[in-house]
Amino acid sequence: MQITLSLGLVFYLNSLANTNYQTFQRASTGFVESSKTIETLRKAFAQTSNQIEQITNNFAPGQRIDVRDQVLALQQLAAAIRTDIALANLRESAGGKINQLASSIDAQAQALIQAAAKTAAASPQEVRTLQDHLRSERSRIMVEDFGALIDSPRA
Repeated sequence: MQITLSLGLVFYLNSLANTNYQTFQRASTGFVESSKTIETLRKAFAQTSNQIEQITNNFAPGQRIDVRDQVLALQQLAAAIRTDIALANLRESAGGKINQLASSIDAQAQALIQAAAKTAAASPQEVRTLQDHLRSERSRIMVEDFGALIDSPRA
């Protein structure tokens, strides 16, 4: 009887350890996937931001500039952040931060449209103000919004 109970206990502990290991594997795989996805999206945002920086540096009073490609890139990034499967666990644990980041990127796209439209009738000082606003918002998104996701616990 003692041997049977001991074997049962050993079997139970082995089964428990195996289950815990599998749970840990799933959690760590999800963490790695979401971390890689965040980093990929962050790099895509940085690349788009560099393009926007080059374009906005060329803003001049009375000039009309086409920013449709950059606006589309920003909108696609925001959509990817809202829907990417690799971020599903993060959406469950930090949905507010995901939504904040996506909303900030959407707002950056709208601000870029408005800045490009205002440049046509803006003074040199107004153009500099538009450029500075866009630049500071891009920096804030990169540091604060992406930073909040990077620091978020993943389920």
